[in-house]
Amino acid sequence: MGQNAGTFFPLLMGLASVSIGQIGAVAVMALGVIYLFTYIPKIKTTK
Repeated sequence: MGQNAGTFFPLLMGLASVSIGQIGAVAVMALGVIYLFTYIPKIKTTK
């Protein structure tokens, strides 16, 4: 999971910053943070 996120997020951030601007890269990063915050409760319930 970490390897995939480390590979795909910079690519998506770069594409977003080229097409939209710096705010696009920030938006992609914000989506990643939102995903992690929604995934945390699932991790806590499985342990």
